[in-house]
Amino acid sequence: MSAERGFGNLQPSIWKYEYIQSLRSEYKEESYIKQREVLKEEVRMMLCNVENYVHQLELIDVLQRLGVAYHFKDEIMRILDNIFNMEIFKPKKILYATALEFRLLRQHGYDISADVFDFFLEETKDFKEHQSSIGIEGILSLYEASFHLVEEETILEDGKKYCSKILKEYVKKNDGSYTSLLINHSLKYPLHWRVPRWDILEG
Repeated sequence: MSAERGFGNLQPSIWKYEYIQSLRSEYKEESYIKQREVLKEEVRMMLCNVENYVHQLELIDVLQRLGVAYHFKDEIMRILDNIFNMEIFKPKKILYATALEFRLLRQHGYDISADVFDFFLEETKDFKEHQSSIGIEGILSLYEASFHLVEEETILEDGKKYCSKILKEYVKKNDGSYTSLLINHSLKYPLHWRVPRWDILEG
């Protein structure tokens, strides 16, 4: 006689099947569906009309964190295609923008090389000494991008270590600031590990 599998004395659910089936949401009504479509069209127009490529990337990033980027898949892929083909990041040499672009392109399967960060590590020599000219946003952006490394990308491994040290030191000196709260959240739960929508609720 085989032993029955135990279930840890779990209590039965208080939610009866009939009750769950009877639940209705006002947000499924036609007025809300129409409003949703209007809002989607407004966001779609924003994506298409923003001319600054960094602002486009930031908008895509926000949509992904909200968990609604799938509504705008075609528009997002078209924007990323244009940015990847034009290679805008190379002449700009702005760490924040380069790291943001690198992260989003890698997330969407583009074959972008980590060599785009060579300029920052070669030019600054000691990355930590030049953090003031790079900016804490750029350092946080590179930290988040570093989680998309592939095997033997030592430049991103080094970048993650440098950025982690700098970010922790920043938090110690600026404890309680809004930027410190964002950094602490990223150090604990990098974007690559987070769940969309839930991240927005926690952050």
